[in-house]
Amino acid sequence: MKHRIFLAVISLLLICSLLVGCKAIFSGLLNVTYATNTYPVEGAFTKIEIDTRMTDVTFARAEDGGSRVVCEEPEKLYHTVKVENETLKITLEGKKDFSFYTKDMTMVVYLPVTDYESLQIGNSTGAVRIPSGYSFGELKITLSTGKIDLKEISAKTIDLEVSTGKITAEKIDCSEAISVQTSTGNATLTDVTCKALNSTGSTGNLELCDVVASESFNLKRSTGNIRFARCDAGAITVETSTGKVVGTLRSDKIFIAKSSTGSINVPETISGGVCKIITSTGKIEIGIEK
Repeated sequence: MKHRIFLAVISLLLICSLLVGCKAIFSGLLNVTYATNTYPVEGAFTKIEIDTRMTDVTFARAEDGGSRVVCEEPEKLYHTVKVENETLKITLEGKKDFSFYTKDMTMVVYLPVTDYESLQIGNSTGAVRIPSGYSFGELKITLSTGKIDLKEISAKTIDLEVSTGKITAEKIDCSEAISVQTSTGNATLTDVTCKALNSTGSTGNLELCDVVASESFNLKRSTGNIRFARCDAGAITVETSTGKVVGTLRSDKIFIAKSSTGSINVPETISGGVCKIITSTGKIEIGIEK
């Protein structure tokens, strides 16, 4: 009996020690100090590359005419900012091992001009926001978990990819192709012009409002709906596994519509480009709004 009591006391002491130790460890991990650091940019550049993680990235005009990067960062993590081969490179450095942070880092890139050959952003967790007035030759943004928000910008090519999150693009002028890829999450494009729109996704909806492509739409979803509102393209191809395809187009099309289970309601027009819609499960309902 005494032996069992002794073992119970020892076990209780060990548990208490572990709890105290874990509390100290997690307290140290969670008690992270953040500081606002300003990195000046020296040298001329026409391209921008940003490689970071857990960071919300925003662009803003530098009214004083000088470029700089302002970051709110935790201790042991910092960004290097340098210009190489006419490219502004912003890279996360420091201790990147297993850590807990109470919030995402933030980054504001202040730029005196708005026209650049290319912008490439790679981020694990965070949001990317590009406000109105910027122009790019090539625009490529890749996120693991986060949100992309573009408004009133122009580019030659646009490539947007989010594994888990949301893509929003409004008033976009793209002279070539736009690519939109999501694994889990919704994508919404409003008032967009381009030559071609290509979009793939696993789970989530695709919303297109006043989107016009001079050549083609090529849209695929595994699970999720595709909705059009006053959209148009020379040729349209839509494929979904589970989900409906509904909405309005701006001009007559030659419709090829197939659904394994679900109703089909498309105009009986015999002119215009080909609009091919195939679904496994879900209805197809398209109208013409000229």
